[in-house]
Amino acid sequence: ETIMKTSNIDSFIYTNAMNVSLQQNPFKYEDVMLNDVVFELYAKEDIVTQDGQNTTWFKAGELVATITTGSGAEFTSDCNGICKAKLEENGAVTLDVPLGEYEIKEVKTTYGHVLQSINSWNLKFVWNSQDEEYVSDISDNTQDDVLDIRNELVSTEVRVTKKDARTSKPVPDTTFGFYTKDNIYDKDGNVILKAGSKITEVKTDKDGKAIIPFSVPVMGEGYGEKDLPINSGDYYFLEENISDSYYISEEPIFVHLEYKNQETSIVTAEAKVINEQTEIEVDKMMIASSVEIPNCHLK
Repeated sequence: ETIMKTSNIDSFIYTNAMNVSLQQNPFKYEDVMLNDVVFELYAKEDIVTQDGQNTTWFKAGELVATITTGSGAEFTSDCNGICKAKLEENGAVTLDVPLGEYEIKEVKTTYGHVLQSINSWNLKFVWNSQDEEYVSDISDNTQDDVLDIRNELVSTEVRVTKKDARTSKPVPDTTFGFYTKDNIYDKDGNVILKAGSKITEVKTDKDGKAIIPFSVPVMGEGYGEKDLPINSGDYYFLEENISDSYYISEEPIFVHLEYKNQETSIVTAEAKVINEQTEIEVDKMMIASSVEIPNCHLK
């Protein structure tokens, strides 16, 4: 049985905004094999010899092997040489195991990825003919003897909300630019988006809210600890267009996106903006003398 691991990883390709609308996702992804993903193989039933002696190799529920993509597998018993593992060039691991029914569980994926909601699969190997030296899994979980599991990158949801400073009411129709604070790198350490670059722009709705319509890179593993080109996960909003009733703020509003764990599929961040309304003060004067009338003015 071959255990394979494929996924979208942080391999970003930024498309120049001159060629892509600011409402489109500028980040493109490619599928690659993931190494260092850990699976555990368990006996679903008692695994016994086929020589008529019915010697038990593994009891039901017993751990058979720990498999790590890109490395190989460690068996709890070699079953007199039957249990073997072969590491393929692409990082997949091929296992030889005794006949019987098994359950394989994904227990650990790599930083930045999330486990599937269903992360265990049954495998069943049945001998049908004396001419068969090897048999394939007969469950519906493999295709061409391959168990192909996909882990997605963590998704992000970045929001900005805008309210009136006096009334706390939402302020609609405010346009915000969304920028990266630091360089954004691909998986090979190449800069694909320079610090300060505008990624997209959004406009607040009737509730004073706007959401970035696609996911962006989160903070990379080891950021701040290693002197390497690693994504910071830091971004900021800038007000770019607003009703004449309000002062436009020139201060950036920062947000940070950081991977939590392999069970958390969405990382969220929210920027909150409160704006003062513009004020116009008109003094009332006596026409004849141009003297200001005290305590009489408009706002």
